[in-house]
Formats: sequence, structure tokens, C-alpha cells
Amino acid sequence: TVPPRNDNYLMDVTRDVNSFLQILGQETPFITIANNDNLGDGGLIKQSLYRPDGYHLNTGGVKVLAANWKSAIHPCVGLGVYDRRRRSDVTPDQPRNERGHRTTRDQPREGGNSRTPKTRTTRPTPSSQTSRDDGSNTVDVQPSR
Repeated sequence: TVPPRNDNYLMDVTRDVNSFLQILGQETPFITIANNDNLGDGGLIKQSLYRPDGYHLNTGGVKVLAANWKSAIHPCVGLGVYDRRRRSDVTPDQPRNERGHRTTRDQPREGGNSRTPKTRTTRPTPSSQTSRDDGSNTVDVQPSR
């Protein structure tokens, strides 16, 4: 749904669009609607989730919006119900470093270090080679009078 806005006219439009989206989501099985009502409070925006302009989301608001999208998308793609308190790709038994991050990502992948870019040798193409002009094809051009 469209997030709430800090403008009466825009809020009326937002309500109309969101009503249409809800109906569309109910009648169309392949459309999933992410509910963003938690970005507002009783028809008003939650000031703590918006920048001072009252229109753009701040970092906290973007996190809430992302969690709303994940809550809608995860079940559709077979990831189950999204739990905002725990990332779905982390299991409790995975080893963690002193900062609490998974350590499996830090391990080199089979075939070398995953952080080192692979290089390849390429042959120069005719367009990438420097032309060698000995000046024999030059023509003196005299300006017209």
C-alpha cells in the first residue's frame, strides 16, 4: 500500500489508492499487497519514521518499509513467515564472530578467496589496438578563399 502522507489531499488520494489495491489484491491471486499502515497512526504519519519534510522516510522508516515488503514477499517465494526479530537466512547454530556476524561468509569459497576478483586474459581487438600511421596517407588541405 502507499505509505501515509502529511498532507490532507495526498492522504485522501492515498486512502483511495490503498482501497483499490486491497480490492485488487483480494480478487487477483497472483498479486500480493504489502501493508504499510504501520508507517502511520490513525490517519497521521508517525513523525519518528519520516524526515522533517513529512514526505520522505528516514532510515527508521525505510527499515519498517523493508520489513513490510519482506512480510509480504517471503510467503510468496517459499521463505515462510518473515520474523522481524531474526533474519530468515541465519540459523542459531551458525558460528558467529565477536561482532555477532556469521563467519561462514568470511571463509574462502572452494577454488580460492571469494573477495579476490578473478582476472582473465583477453586478446586485443582491432578497434582496441593503437593504429600506426607513418604519415604517408596525409593530404595537405588548403583553406578556401
